[in-house]
Amino acid sequence: MKYQSVDQSHALTSAMVIARSPLRVSLAGGGTDLPSYYQRNGGLVVGAAIDRHVAVALYPRSFDGGVRAAWEVPEQVGHTSLLLNGFARAALERRGRTHGFEIASFADIPSGTGLAGSGAFTVATLAALTYPNSLDAMKLAEEAFAIETQDLRRPVGKQDPYFSAVGGFRSLHISVDGQVDAEQLFVSEELRAYFDDRLLLFYTGVQRDAGAALSVQDSKTSGGDTAAISSLERIHSLAERMLQSVAAGRLDDVGPLLDEHWRYKKQVS
Repeated sequence: MKYQSVDQSHALTSAMVIARSPLRVSLAGGGTDLPSYYQRNGGLVVGAAIDRHVAVALYPRSFDGGVRAAWEVPEQVGHTSLLLNGFARAALERRGRTHGFEIASFADIPSGTGLAGSGAFTVATLAALTYPNSLDAMKLAEEAFAIETQDLRRPVGKQDPYFSAVGGFRSLHISVDGQVDAEQLFVSEELRAYFDDRLLLFYTGVQRDAGAALSVQDSKTSGGDTAAISSLERIHSLAERMLQSVAAGRLDDVGPLLDEHWRYKKQVS
């Protein structure tokens, strides 16, 4: 497994920009990164960006002066505000790109597979729009989070844009005011071999929007549902245990902790 972070590059001519951003796998703490929880108790997520990506290509001209977009459902419109892809529309509007360009996306996996494809797409789009200015990964992550939570009103957490923008194997410590400390974790050869040999991903053909499940959690937590909050507190504690096990090299703990994490997650929504 290679630990990645967002990057930019020129392609073909100096007028075209390609940015790609990695997908992520979280090991523990998912759910504690939503504002409805971390504003109460803070949050903690342990996970990693992986060597599978979403890429966005931005070409600054279009023949008819409109917007031509090539992604899962292609679009050709006269103005950015007419795009059905809300993630792209919000990112483009934030950067004042209203018309006269072409944009396309490419991905190593289909959408809706649980590897934070929408977060990676948003980060890659913002990275492409940032060029030629230098990237500040933390600001890029926070802007991508704002697009989902403020512009699109999606009840999502901090982990997806942060793992995608910052990269690496990390613990994300989230304070009650939303500040994120993305601590880089040491990756030993034993840990790398464990991930390569014993943690496997399979595509089942099932696709889903994580926002639907997270909206249930968000509603319960915001409403003070004691069962949901109790499960999230256990998940928070479990993330601390995962962090300790990884730091101490107790890799045989990882699988059972993943299983325990999943059982608590099912109790939330």
